[in-house]
Amino acid sequence: MDYGDRIAEACLQHFRTLPKHGKPREGQQWTVLAAFIKEDKRNSLNVVALGTGTSCLGSSQMCKDGRMVHDAHAEVIARRAFIRYLYFELMKIHMKDTGTSTIFTLDKETGCCKLREGIRFHFYVTDPPCGDATIFPIMTTIPKEDGCQLDEFCAKRRKICENTISRDLLFNDTNRTGAKCVPGEKQDPHHTGSGYHEIGSLRTKPGRGERTHSMSCSDKIMRWNVMGWQGSLVNLFLSSPIYISVIVCGPNSNLSALERALVGRIDKPKITALLKETKFVTSAPQIITSSCVFQYQKPYYGSDLKPCGSAVAWSDVPQNAHAVIAKTGFRLGTTRKSQHLPQASSCISRVNLLKLFMKIFSALHSNYLICRKISEQDSCVSYGDYKNLSEEYVQTWQKLRESCFSNWLKHNLCFDNFTV
Repeated sequence: MDYGDRIAEACLQHFRTLPKHGKPREGQQWTVLAAFIKEDKRNSLNVVALGTGTSCLGSSQMCKDGRMVHDAHAEVIARRAFIRYLYFELMKIHMKDTGTSTIFTLDKETGCCKLREGIRFHFYVTDPPCGDATIFPIMTTIPKEDGCQLDEFCAKRRKICENTISRDLLFNDTNRTGAKCVPGEKQDPHHTGSGYHEIGSLRTKPGRGERTHSMSCSDKIMRWNVMGWQGSLVNLFLSSPIYISVIVCGPNSNLSALERALVGRIDKPKITALLKETKFVTSAPQIITSSCVFQYQKPYYGSDLKPCGSAVAWSDVPQNAHAVIAKTGFRLGTTRKSQHLPQASSCISRVNLLKLFMKIFSALHSNYLICRKISEQDSCVSYGDYKNLSEEYVQTWQKLRESCFSNWLKHNLCFDNFTV
């Protein structure tokens, strides 16, 4: 078994061991699976975080109190689960009676942590991330007996049954994405076949009826490959960002498109100059594909399967490792009447991740750098206030966005004003 298949099979096998709650219904639904894998110096592979999901809330459905998960695509759910895993590993460093971290060591002088020697993280996803990574050339077949013209076929291409017998008319086509180009980017021309999409553009995720404000997974992964996968708050506890060594995608992926979308769109010389004298780098993970098939794989064409409405999040942590998020952004089973209750919010919501941050901060000795930063602030109370303490992270991303990703949608700060 090659390396990509080893990583993929470890993730798929772990998913099989999880409870059925939140998983797709066999033969009726499909989903996407993403996961983070830890590899140690003995080359052992262990899944540390996992997520499934396909939904994303429209802007009118979002809430400002941090209790909902707005973006429930598998890649984002898995990353949130990964951040939760990192918090629990940091607790093992800074809090008594929480065990010994298998991934971090501590610099007692600064209070910052760094990865142990030989520890690497990999990322796996069963389907190409939405957005630019899903745009690649394909050959489309037209049923001979269908008798339709090419333009007519393009309009109804997704409705043609897969098991049509006579398939001998071929033409160059493009694999499609529902993600929309953001204003200011080159827009999709929607020409017949291979001219349908514009490659390289920043995009937002498709929503069910309403356009979203969430950048596509291709764009988010591109950003994480520069800023690290740990986020701004965890970054405060670390001496250097956490980067992914290998990205593995399932069999329906195109390697050239993946490399272009996740790494190739980064203007390396320009960004390297901007990152000079920061702790960030232009990470270029190895990108490979796997032949392993996910049992709930997204169908290509001609299927009655529906996307699963729920999302599963799992982290390698001792408390509440498994969570299921409904398409509303709350925990599955939450009613409208109970949405105001604390238990309605999933363990990977921003408000609950902030609680983990505060728990670690409260255990730190006052001479740690992060404590000095917070003590210098007179009004550091909201989620946004704590994020802004990660000055190097915030300022670096601002420079990158202005210089290289000028059309990246700006985050509405009203969603960062909640407290715990």
